[in-house]
Amino acid sequence: MSMAVTGSSATAVLHALEQVVRVETGESLEARLRSAGWDEGQPGSAGLLRRWQNGDLVVTQYGRGASAFIEATIDLSMPDLDDLDSEERLMKDFEERFATNLDACSAELGEPSFVGSYGDAGFPEELDAVMTARWLRRSGVIALHLKHEDDGVPFRITITAD
Repeated sequence: MSMAVTGSSATAVLHALEQVVRVETGESLEARLRSAGWDEGQPGSAGLLRRWQNGDLVVTQYGRGASAFIEATIDLSMPDLDDLDSEERLMKDFEERFATNLDACSAELGEPSFVGSYGDAGFPEELDAVMTARWLRRSGVIALHLKHEDDGVPFRITITAD
């Protein structure tokens, strides 16, 4: 299984999420999403996550209150579980994809305030990512992540905003 949002589509995700973190601080994430033209879909299981849609773009909201953030997956590949080297090859491939997306994001947003890998000084402790780049905005952070939470689960490149 593989999917990717590239080129103008990935840029559209960036611009849409930037509208959410560009507004004045003090508003909840939900209020900022509504102000930026997002509509709430059906709540997830027990209301622990929410789906928001703006045109063809769909994001998932995790958490509530000050810990809430939204995430859009822009690239996803599942390793071949029958091929022992599949995960290693995908990791190398996704590191290259992350670098390509980082260049594209930097062209749109400017230089990030932080770029690093898990274990690097300054890497957010609570983050479940292998690599990250973060751009500070008026009321939050836009971040690009390479995620691979465990063996046998998909490799993902995501953009988040809080």
